[in-house]
Amino acid sequence: MDVDSQEKISDEKAVIENGEGEEEAKPTDITKAGIRQKIWDHIEENDLADFPRPVHNRIPNFKDSNAAAEKLSDLDQFKDAKTIKVNPDKPQEQARFLTLEAGKTLLVPTPRMRRGLFNRVVLPPGADKTTMRECCSFQGIKVNSASVGIAEEYSVDLVIIGSVAVSESGLRIGKGEGFADLEFAIMSAAGAVNDDTVVVTTVHDCQVTEIPESLIQPHDLTVDYILTPTRVIKCSGDIRQRPKGIIWSMLTEEKFRSIPILKELREKDKEAGIDTQLKPSEESDTPRKNRRQRNRDGNRENRPRRQRITRAARRDGDDDNEEPEEQEEEEMEKKKDENRRSRNSKRRGPPECPPGCRIFVGGVTRRTRVSEFKMAIRAKGVYPRRVIWRGARGFCFLEFDVPDKIAEDVELLGEIIFNNVKLRPQVAIDRGLEGDREGDREGDREGDREGNRGFEGDRELKGDGGKVNGEVNEEISEDKTEEQKVITSED
Repeated sequence: MDVDSQEKISDEKAVIENGEGEEEAKPTDITKAGIRQKIWDHIEENDLADFPRPVHNRIPNFKDSNAAAEKLSDLDQFKDAKTIKVNPDKPQEQARFLTLEAGKTLLVPTPRMRRGLFNRVVLPPGADKTTMRECCSFQGIKVNSASVGIAEEYSVDLVIIGSVAVSESGLRIGKGEGFADLEFAIMSAAGAVNDDTVVVTTVHDCQVTEIPESLIQPHDLTVDYILTPTRVIKCSGDIRQRPKGIIWSMLTEEKFRSIPILKELREKDKEAGIDTQLKPSEESDTPRKNRRQRNRDGNRENRPRRQRITRAARRDGDDDNEEPEEQEEEEMEKKKDENRRSRNSKRRGPPECPPGCRIFVGGVTRRTRVSEFKMAIRAKGVYPRRVIWRGARGFCFLEFDVPDKIAEDVELLGEIIFNNVKLRPQVAIDRGLEGDREGDREGDREGDREGNRGFEGDRELKGDGGKVNGEVNEEISEDKTEEQKVITSED
């Protein structure tokens, strides 16, 4: 690494540790949350991250994350490992690909452990590199994996995780939800890992910073190697911590309920005589009141109570009850009219798109999410008033208020690449009120030709919305005479 790069990294770390334009923080003022915030802010302000953005409350998908992951091949621990657990975050996608490419078993935790502990990625027969990359994506893991239950016997040789901040001594700070630590604790309780299991993290150079040892708690996991785009750091700190099981006293009731597998693990620990008392909830000085208490203590008790109309009063023709009944009926009619107008306004939909203000975007792969698409185009400075999403057919439409920047937006959209497929935008042909339906047909034809390149394993989209994803279309003979016979027999 050259001198300029070292100086730049040193300057970045100085800004993160001391804060730009601020006095150096006192040790007593340093917290995990403060370190996270400085790292996140620094990455955003210096444009050091790729999609998804912003990086706050995430494991940052830092630029050159692939270069950091490529350094795994230099580690003997990676070469010798047979089973590797890699977290599901975007910056570690290349690490997952390298694991599969090397013919190793890849375990990926389920998001927030809501549906089990791990997924074992299972490649389709004859999978090439393109298919492997698809299997490493968030959607690909869903489709091409088998669940690993907590009762299943397995052994993990290497653990690769993401971080928000990490020190050269191996101290680590995640995004603050504790899932990486809890996953290791569960694996440790199951005997899948031990004190000798190597833990590696991949981060940007600016994420390597000083972390006081006083911030590290008993459940925190430390790392052995730090891989950045420019360095391989072997950690040699005094603290090398491996949770040997779940520390129940550090789990809140809310966290316990949000992870279903913890219930079964807790029962096992109870039978083994382990203390499974959860962390007590923080009780405020003013306990939260339910709705009845709030109504009773508030001003509502001073309001005049609405008079109820009894059956006896209606039967006897009590004059005192007639006026409230009429008022109540009028109020109900008003509410009905308001609801009816509200429903009608929703049915009208957005106003018609002005001429020349619509862009057709082809080359949209099926596994592209509309939320990811919107974030990507916003990052390029493209802000449509409306997105007509036809992702399952391989295209979408973008509508704008004015045509002034349409040509510029088309050029910007053409620079975006999703799942190794470049978007193919063009100004859509105006067709008035029939634009949506005619545009769908145009998009279907475009989707047939271009919308699904680079996504092997799925059937091509048919122009008439034909069957896809495993649905088998009946073969019809090319010979016209035979085709007529088939159709006649079906009729």
